[in-house]
Amino acid sequence: MTVSRDGNGPTRVLEVAKRHEQLKKEGTQACMTKREISLRKVVNMLYTRAKKWTTTSLVVMLYLLTIAGTPAMAADSPSQIIGKSADVMSKLKSFHGDFTSTEIVHSEGRDSTYTINGTADAANTNQMQIKLLRGSDSLATVVSTGQNVYVQRGTGPWYVTNIRKLPNDAQKYISQGLPKSIGQLLSALQKARLEDKGQETVGNTKLHHITATLDPQSLRTLTQQLNGMLPSKWQSNQNQLQRGVVDLWIDPTTSYLHQMNIDTHAQVDQKVLSQGVGLQTRAAVVPVDARGQLKLSKFDQAFTIQIPRSATPYPTSKR
Repeated sequence: MTVSRDGNGPTRVLEVAKRHEQLKKEGTQACMTKREISLRKVVNMLYTRAKKWTTTSLVVMLYLLTIAGTPAMAADSPSQIIGKSADVMSKLKSFHGDFTSTEIVHSEGRDSTYTINGTADAANTNQMQIKLLRGSDSLATVVSTGQNVYVQRGTGPWYVTNIRKLPNDAQKYISQGLPKSIGQLLSALQKARLEDKGQETVGNTKLHHITATLDPQSLRTLTQQLNGMLPSKWQSNQNQLQRGVVDLWIDPTTSYLHQMNIDTHAQVDQKVLSQGVGLQTRAAVVPVDARGQLKLSKFDQAFTIQIPRSATPYPTSKR
């Protein structure tokens, strides 16, 4: 017996198989010759294979239909990536930060460059320790725990005050903790003009790189956020961001923010510059170009705050 190879083999075999079943019902098997019996065996074999063919074909067709009918998962937009990171960062128990900032101060026809670096360990409640340095010289250290805030300028004496005696913005940002403040800052960047730079490898980790160009609304919001994070003596309504670009590197798996670069132009209160870097000028506000980098690590890892052994109550006249 030959089987057609014109593509209709399975159909032809099924027809023979149907005839086989009909003969079986009519009781003709006993009258069949040896040749017919041999033919019956061949038919049985082909019938079995035909069922396998049709079953396999059905499975393949269903698989193809499933692929065709299932839409591909859309990638998150830059705003969604930042939004997820904002939510995750605000809920962190703690993190460690290393930061550096270079300011070019334009004052009275000359430019002066200052570099500030430091570290921060912070928890999601009123627990933090921030150290600000200029080169190897200490600028300020801020320690906050419970209801007490300790401040040291340079290597001078420590002062302590109750958090309720601080300006409202300072109370807010210290009480809620830096993780939540970072989350709020990221939320503000969602409304900026965003550009997806794709994934990049930073420190052996693949991170999603997003660039945010600040618009007027995000400039105002970011100004408020950053101003509130400064030590209370350096906070001023005269500190205003005027333009800027922020680059973010976010882990696509955990949504942790690993790195933030800021390139801005701002006006800064002269009193802040006098206290921070010792700059003396007649102008009330000074134009400043600032470039900073913040690297975050040790997410949700415990840290120890070193509380000063002795501290003088903060004088009301110096507030």
